[in-house]
Amino acid sequence: MTWRQPDVQKMRGLGFQINQGLSFVCPLEQGLDTVWNNMKGTCRTRIRKAERTGLRAELTCDRAIVSQFYAQFSSVMKRKKCAIPYPESEISELFDRLQPANRLFAIRVLLGDKVVATGFYPHDTEMMYYWDSAYNPDFLCLCPNELLHWTAIQTAITQKILHFEIGGAPQPSRFTRKFGGELIPYISVRKAFMPLVGVALNAYRGIRDRVYHLRGSLADLRPPADPGRSSLHVLRSRAISPAAEAVVAPSVEHDQNKATLKIG
Repeated sequence: MTWRQPDVQKMRGLGFQINQGLSFVCPLEQGLDTVWNNMKGTCRTRIRKAERTGLRAELTCDRAIVSQFYAQFSSVMKRKKCAIPYPESEISELFDRLQPANRLFAIRVLLGDKVVATGFYPHDTEMMYYWDSAYNPDFLCLCPNELLHWTAIQTAITQKILHFEIGGAPQPSRFTRKFGGELIPYISVRKAFMPLVGVALNAYRGIRDRVYHLRGSLADLRPPADPGRSSLHVLRSRAISPAAEAVVAPSVEHDQNKATLKIG
């Protein structure tokens, strides 16, 4: 659930941990033409190029997209010698719970019959969220990622969804920023019902954030990667609202270890 004016002090008094954050959000309520014009010119050019070179995007209910995405995603993580952060079963659960309820846009970009990009966009009646996407860099020059997001935006607008939360905070990438929008503050509310679980989670998040920051700093020092030497690049940004999360994850009443709510 989402509250626009939460009683933060009351929740803190009940033992919840309050954290503030920022997320990159694109407004959609003014319609397709306004959203298109708010994009950077380079973004519009790349979308046109994708369409001109024969890429086509489709909204699908084909469960094969789960394995197509995860094969790409796990491939790049292994190549980078990084731990795969979640199992394929998590993607399966996302798809199996949200897609039948019309709460997930599962989109893939194809060139002929070859899948070159995939993406998942959970949504409710007001907000669409960028969950994750992956693409094959052999086709990066055809701009599949821009077409993927643009297709999701078009789909959301036809269903009268008002906002697109791309995430990417605290430093949204150039790819994220070129779709227009702004950083919006939100409040994350967490409570560990077992004290040691709360301590462990806080320690894990601190270590994780420092590792990600270090990786980003090192990446800035490296020369640009040669797309021809890598078979996959993955965009990662998980931003699910409690409304969508309640469908994917157990409810507070059934989770005896922890609970997380996002308010904004």
